Amino acid sequence: MEALQLFYGCLFLPIYFCQADGSDWLQTSDLIDSSREGPSIWTANVMNKFQCESLCTKLRLCSSANYDPQRRVCQTVGSSTKSSKDTRGQIHLKQPRPFPQDSPCASYPCPRPTVCATVRPPSGYRCLGIVPEAECPTPDPIQNGNFTYTDTKFNSVLIYSCDVGYNFSGNNNIAVCGAHGQWRGFSGKCQIIDCGEPVLLAYGYRSFNLTTYGENVIFFCDTGYNLSSSDNVATCSSSGLWEGFSGHCEKVACSAPDALSNASHSFNDSTYGAEVTYNCSIGYNFTGQSNIATCSASGRWEGLEGQCNLIDCGPPASLNNGTSGFTTTTYGSVAVYTCNIGYNFSGNSNRASCDADGTWNGVEGICQNVDCGIPGEVADGNVTYDESTYGSVAVYTCNVGFNYTGVSVGATCDHTGQWQGRGICQLVDCGTPPAVDNANSTYTTTTFSSNVTYECHTDYVFTGTVLDSSCTQVGIWIGMDGLCVEYFVNIAAGKQASQLSTYSSATADKALTGGCADGHYVNSPWWKVDLGKDYDIDHMTAKLRGDCCASRMRTLTNVLQSSTGASTTCPRTSGSITEGSVLTYSCAGRGNFRYVTFKLTETNAMTLCDVRVYIKNPLL
Repeated sequence: MEALQLFYGCLFLPIYFCQADGSDWLQTSDLIDSSREGPSIWTANVMNKFQCESLCTKLRLCSSANYDPQRRVCQTVGSSTKSSKDTRGQIHLKQPRPFPQDSPCASYPCPRPTVCATVRPPSGYRCLGIVPEAECPTPDPIQNGNFTYTDTKFNSVLIYSCDVGYNFSGNNNIAVCGAHGQWRGFSGKCQIIDCGEPVLLAYGYRSFNLTTYGENVIFFCDTGYNLSSSDNVATCSSSGLWEGFSGHCEKVACSAPDALSNASHSFNDSTYGAEVTYNCSIGYNFTGQSNIATCSASGRWEGLEGQCNLIDCGPPASLNNGTSGFTTTTYGSVAVYTCNIGYNFSGNSNRASCDADGTWNGVEGICQNVDCGIPGEVADGNVTYDESTYGSVAVYTCNVGFNYTGVSVGATCDHTGQWQGRGICQLVDCGTPPAVDNANSTYTTTTFSSNVTYECHTDYVFTGTVLDSSCTQVGIWIGMDGLCVEYFVNIAAGKQASQLSTYSSATADKALTGGCADGHYVNSPWWKVDLGKDYDIDHMTAKLRGDCCASRMRTLTNVLQSSTGASTTCPRTSGSITEGSVLTYSCAGRGNFRYVTFKLTETNAMTLCDVRVYIKNPLL
């Protein structure tokens, strides 16, 4: 494709063309319109606003120019008004080609490098300069960069830009397509950005290899310092600055130091390297490797190795003839010294304390032997002794008929310095005479040489040799040799009983234990006891109920029967058929019998209580 270069100075009607440089040109397809009616208006296709304004400047009668960048159309407006009779005229710029025979340009020669162009109206021709339209090749790439452009024709603009991380180094990053098809004006290259040496970090250091775009520098803090930010890496950015790190090194701070039991601590600072010293409280000693803790780079107090232990004085020293009483042996403990039995403490203080120096202090004194002196005399007796110190014994002896009364045979010198246990000689007292079963005793005194006389109870007789006793010097009654025994013995106790009928729980055996045996209303009821063998019965008794029913027993009789079948009846010798009456029956001389039966001779309910059967005591 070729371009037409306008050379102004040869064309006039209706447009004046002047000689121009290569920057003012029209393409072969451009159309310039002229109007002879109203203001002159010309339109042309141009590349930019500057060409439009230049065109207006070069055209006569042009007063203003408007450029449409979307359509690349330049509209120029004339400054004078023509006659309405004027016809519209156009100038067509075309590429060279053979003209028709009737064209004025057919026979009109134009010097090179111009071309003939017709003008209507009026008909005519002019010689216009024409040059081929320039075409630049594809631009050469730029290392570490790229370019942008819209076209490769003459006067097209090419802009070079560098990749991220590179800056343009040179005089011009713009190239323009020249008339000879070459890109002209660009001078430079894309050079990698260098951020320079990273800043120094107070209380820290850095590590890096290069300082160009994309390179990293790592920041570290000195021991005892920590970064204030979580990221310790800075990167050389496209702005030429180190970016990504904005922290600083802060001195490590430890929290409040831990307390140590039984100790106090002091410190002025709590940052890295600071020290806290622990001092044990009074009464405690530090045990361990170190009582100093240091704030470490880890933010912890480290180095304390040990603890405060309560001072222990150990067992207190012994005291001659004494002992120490204590519960603990640690600081503040108290030991109380007590003299052994038989010794008294002599001094200012018998107490010792466990002090902060780990020793027992305070006791002042000794334990001295106790002396009771001369023991006292005793009435009706004598005393003998060898020594009067603690533990010595004074032996007391009493006259005949007197007994020594005391804790021991004598008095003992005790730890208080007193004779303890000294008794008295008392007249021997045999105490209350021993009781004799079934007998009464008669006496006036119970001391040495006193006598007691015994007398058997009624119905009891004495069996033995001596019935009296005397109080001897050893305090016992001697002389009585015998017993008071019953004249008659109840042989029915504990034997087996039966009856014809039983009412409720009043069984036959109840009559042998002091109770009553009851029966129902039956014909000829009876109650019977089996003595186990034949006895020579002297007499027997039976009791009637005291609350009621005595009239039931008005026909009461008895029968004694032997093991061989012999029988008899014992007459009643005392008592009457009344409530609570005791009936006595005499059986002496009637023989030996095993069974005793009480019965009624009519239909009635038998009630019999406390039945006893007596024989003479076999011991008599």
